[in-house]
Amino acid sequence: MAKLAEVNTDDIADAIRLGCQTMCSVFNADDGDIPFFGSCVWPEAELSFHAYHSEAHVPGRHLNALLMAEHELGVPIAEACIDKHARAAFFSFSGPIALPLNREQIGGPLHVFLPHNIREGLHALPWPRAIVDEGRRLAASYANYLVVDGGVVIPSYGDPNDAKAAAVIGAAHPGREIVAVDARPLIWQNGSVHCLTMQLPAGALA
Repeated sequence: MAKLAEVNTDDIADAIRLGCQTMCSVFNADDGDIPFFGSCVWPEAELSFHAYHSEAHVPGRHLNALLMAEHELGVPIAEACIDKHARAAFFSFSGPIALPLNREQIGGPLHVFLPHNIREGLHALPWPRAIVDEGRRLAASYANYLVVDGGVVIPSYGDPNDAKAAAVIGAAHPGREIVAVDARPLIWQNGSVHCLTMQLPAGALA
């Protein structure tokens, strides 16, 4: 089998930079800049959509890798690249349920769900600063929000990222009022807004 010449086998940082360049170059301009799932250069050059992973998986996974490369290696990542991946990830949350959903085909409805994509989808959310109590990191997360009739109740933590989280969650739930509540008293009990409502019996709030 023929082999490529000049293959990088010893500079991991350069390999990561090349990967970041690729992840910032795979947006489908004909599909609202949703990233392609597959990118192949051999035996035929091809960019492809995937019915399970294009918007529900790829953007979050790429965001995780890009932001880690920027933080750990100082790789410069264009803000436009981050923004496109974040918007694609939150597009996947804009379907009939507040979970990352995919389309079976470009232009189709969001309705394909795989549990594995939850982990990848949530990479698009910002994180608050760590809140630590006697050496124990408390469960401060913006993912612990609650969708209600006409609105979304989101946790806030007195953190600079509170407003950014409200903006991205609002973009995922157009037409709903975004209501932020201080969740710091809740996380001392190992949960947040959504956890607080999980076990209310029927009629408890009537």
